Amino acid sequence: MASSGCVVVVGIACLDIVNTVSAYPEQDTAVRASSSTRARGGNAANLAAVCSTLGRDDLDLEVAFVGSISDPSEDPAAQFVLSDLTGRGVDTRGVEVHPGCSLPQSYVTVAADTGSRTIVHHRELPELSLGGFQAALDLHSNPCWYHFEGRNLDLVVEMVSLARARLGPHGKISCLLYTSDAADEEDSVDLGGRRCIKKKKY
Repeated sequence: MASSGCVVVVGIACLDIVNTVSAYPEQDTAVRASSSTRARGGNAANLAAVCSTLGRDDLDLEVAFVGSISDPSEDPAAQFVLSDLTGRGVDTRGVEVHPGCSLPQSYVTVAADTGSRTIVHHRELPELSLGGFQAALDLHSNPCWYHFEGRNLDLVVEMVSLARARLGPHGKISCLLYTSDAADEEDSVDLGGRRCIKKKKY
């Protein structure tokens, strides 16, 4: 039976290295982690995985991830993240591969006593290009919703225009914008004082 549509999630994927410590360490000290794990990260990649899990069982939806990624034949982190996504039923054919780069990584320190999460993020990978997005447009035969992680806004605006032309007037397009003033508006969420996310619909 054909699916009822495809949700296309556009943004980044990264590798999360999560270390749990009893308390956040002071400067110039060494502590032992009680646990250390690695996981697929990145807002768009995480959203695609969740949508695929929910949509496959309850909504009869396909889910695709479109974004830039390092070459999985060179970078074990990229291979790990792509395997995780495809294992969850996410279509990753639309990724734009950049040889000679490393996948973005987030080093997360979780303090068990307070529950705080401190994140150090490293990225050298280029953002998804307009050409990369255009190449992915024809891969998904029945798109019903494009969701963008609003990182490189000038390009995202152009991508939104292409997605609208692909969808027609009735398909859904949404975008999460990272802004400093979003907390002043009703349709935004303040994430612990670190940053704000504002949801836009087009």
